[in-house]
Amino acid sequence: MAATPRCLILFGDGCLLNETTLESIDCPALDQTAREGCTGQLALRKLPDGVTEAQRSLLELEQILDLESNKESGGSSGQAQSREGRTFVSLNERFMGMSASFFSSSQSVKALASKAGFDSQLLTENQGGLDAGMLPDAASFAEQSLTLLGLATASERSAGSNVFNELTGSERGSGDPAKSQDLVFVHLRPDVSEDSNGAQPSNRTDDAPSPSKSDQDLVESAKASLVWLDALVAAIRKLESRDSRIAARLYLVLVLSYHATAVTESGTSRESEAEPKSDKVLESAGAPEGLLAFKPVQSYQQKEGQELTNIRESHHALVVYNSHGLTRRDAVQSLQASEITTKSGNLTILADRFFHEVAFKVGRAPKYGA
Repeated sequence: MAATPRCLILFGDGCLLNETTLESIDCPALDQTAREGCTGQLALRKLPDGVTEAQRSLLELEQILDLESNKESGGSSGQAQSREGRTFVSLNERFMGMSASFFSSSQSVKALASKAGFDSQLLTENQGGLDAGMLPDAASFAEQSLTLLGLATASERSAGSNVFNELTGSERGSGDPAKSQDLVFVHLRPDVSEDSNGAQPSNRTDDAPSPSKSDQDLVESAKASLVWLDALVAAIRKLESRDSRIAARLYLVLVLSYHATAVTESGTSRESEAEPKSDKVLESAGAPEGLLAFKPVQSYQQKEGQELTNIRESHHALVVYNSHGLTRRDAVQSLQASEITTKSGNLTILADRFFHEVAFKVGRAPKYGA
């Protein structure tokens, strides 16, 4: 019987500043991952009025981890509010004893992950934006991530990485498969200026001043984040080429989401958003007039048997699933939003189902659906 996969999730949170961001950046390793894997989209809720980028990040991460269904007290993922005082059912309880590490460039996201039951640590000590010099060495980080997953043994160089000191000080990170993590989640957000010093985002009004970075700084931070993710994947592929056991067990998942400005400026955060793209496709194909009235509710538009009326119809998060010998390939040839929205094999699922799907792949959740 094949060994259970171990999962590495790379989340470029808010790295997409618009639908053409990826076209201007050279990311050959990410392109290869999309070409050799199966792609899709994660449907997210519409954003509340006046939401900040820090608030968007927390709102959407709660959906991706499906925390709203498992909170123990107070709050709603449909509102931009303070997260202080909220608690959730632990990851260990929700997913059959799952153990997982979480690295983030954001203090507030790190705090949320800790509440959810992850072993959490900051990816960088920087409190403004990101550039290549502020992120860990990609090769060392790749080696340490695989070590936490029990798929490699850290070399002397990577063993001294400050990012991993806290986690590798325990029995985890020893390279012993019996003590390894099921999953490592790497969260990278270019714009962390709004939650510096660990401050939680609070309610804002439309007239409140925004502490966001300048447009050019944000572009550079987003580019640096994507380039680092590309270098990280390239380093992982290099390690795989040296050890076939890594390729045999590693389940690599890449998620990229849109920055708050991209969503709000497009109008997809408002209830009166434009006609869904799927409806336009039917119309362009010459569908008879009135046929759309019989269009069934899609699976990503419902949860636990209830229809969701606040799902936005564009600017979904992009996702790539890649596992050698297991993942079915689709027609996508490069990591481009235009390709994934038209050629993906997994189409669109509700973001709330994403982590359940990953947990099943690593043997920590029962199968759901067809």
